[in-house]
Amino acid sequence: MMKQISKNGLVKNTLILIIGNMFIKILALLNRIILTRLLGNEGISLYMITLPSVMLFISLGSLSLNIAVTKIVAQKRNAGIINKALKIALISSAIVSIIMLIIAKPLAYDWLKQPKIFYPIILAAPLILLSAINSVLRGYYNGIKKVNITTTSILIEQIFRIALAAVMIYIFIDKGIVIAVSISIVAMSFGEIASIVYTSLMLRKYKQEKKNDCTYKEILDAALPITATRLFGNVTYFLEPIIFTLSLTILNYDSNNILYLYSETTAYSIPLITMFSFISYALASAIIPYVASADKKQIANYISKSIFYSLLTAIPITIILIIYAKQFMYLIYNTTIGSENVTKYCIFFIFYYIMRFNTSIFSNYDIIFIFYYIQAPLVSIM
Repeated sequence: MMKQISKNGLVKNTLILIIGNMFIKILALLNRIILTRLLGNEGISLYMITLPSVMLFISLGSLSLNIAVTKIVAQKRNAGIINKALKIALISSAIVSIIMLIIAKPLAYDWLKQPKIFYPIILAAPLILLSAINSVLRGYYNGIKKVNITTTSILIEQIFRIALAAVMIYIFIDKGIVIAVSISIVAMSFGEIASIVYTSLMLRKYKQEKKNDCTYKEILDAALPITATRLFGNVTYFLEPIIFTLSLTILNYDSNNILYLYSETTAYSIPLITMFSFISYALASAIIPYVASADKKQIANYISKSIFYSLLTAIPITIILIIYAKQFMYLIYNTTIGSENVTKYCIFFIFYYIMRFNTSIFSNYDIIFIFYYIQAPLVSIM
């Protein structure tokens, strides 16, 4: 009976996350379309070359506390973790923000050779703190299996961010492209604030009993390995525009051409290819609390099925994009810029769909155990 209830809960949470993340992805796409229209090619290019740096610092400031809190809460049902995790979040985000402020100038002027992004980077400092707080709160709700609250909080964040960015950019676009790009970054912070207000209010209804059996060390032991696992991807993403800029500078490209070529991939091609990756992420988010309290046999079942369904989604999407890349690009962005990249490279992103699931689930498991359950569904369909 309990097994059936657990199974029904997993199905319900998965459906909530898939539907919710579908709307979140649609809103993110809408946000990108609006920014592209309002900022123009130069503005969206500056925005996209700023994001890797901002995302790295957000990731370091948050310390993967969302997943760590999810696992510990699922195991112990302990609301006492919230205060301790928030203290860790405040300290880590403060340290990371200071580092970001120190390196902002050389990053903009020397490494990326785009002086216009200096102020957008500086204005991202509050976002690091707000994202860290949000990670803790969302992790708590995932841990008690109230994924509907997490999903709603992300929807609220996206709606506030899109509305504020659209209105403010429209009003201040005449003030210059730097102001417009800065507004798009600041809007992200206001979206986080709206989300935090909602999740904080929900704590009154869903807060569990506080216990003292959770230590700072236990939280860090869960969070740091996940952060280390993700760090390679985050650092790679951060270094990507820097190496891209350096390489093309050596080849005598000017900064404007470098900016255009970079945005062709990051603003158009990759967003289209990864548009449906929310399904893999939704599956991972729904399964984390069940994996945390499951035995190896149950874990095997959860992981194998989820990876199989990720492939079931990724393969037909890839085939469609290979055939209709130009049509989809024009439909969404009103341009065919980057469509050739989609046709050439989207087949390789099948692995991205799988790994988007893997990195959220497998970081604390033995590598052999991981390998077995990655290859099991692949073997079954060959």
